Amino acid sequence: MTIMNTHIKIPIWFWIVCLLAITWNALGVMAYLNEAYMSPEQFAKLPIEVQELYSKRPTWVVAAFATAVFSGLLGSFLLILRKSFATHFFVLSFIAVSLQHSYSFLIVKAHTIVTTFNIVMAGVVFGIALALVFFSQSRKKLGWLS
Repeated sequence: MTIMNTHIKIPIWFWIVCLLAITWNALGVMAYLNEAYMSPEQFAKLPIEVQELYSKRPTWVVAAFATAVFSGLLGSFLLILRKSFATHFFVLSFIAVSLQHSYSFLIVKAHTIVTTFNIVMAGVVFGIALALVFFSQSRKKLGWLS
């Protein structure tokens, strides 16, 4: 049986990380919603190669994108509430990011079409998703999350 010390002094940097995680994942949700609700006029302005990538994506890839950002945001809110269940949502988010990026870069070779910025951002997304898993797990081990 684990007894959590409710008098643990949580450092200010923990709260800053939580707020950054919420902000980051909220931006991901906005990116997903912007893509999901893109007007035909906006879609037509995309480069033809990107239009083809979006048009040919299987539903599971779009679902992975949605799962990644929404579970990441929920995990971030649970983290700021100091709930250990945040880790589960961060793991789910990381798995979804991995699936989405595996399709994009291993199956359809999107890296041959998109810009260097897109490739770097994919790496950043992957890295942050993984970091949030480890961060939440380590804070749980320290008793900061219940």
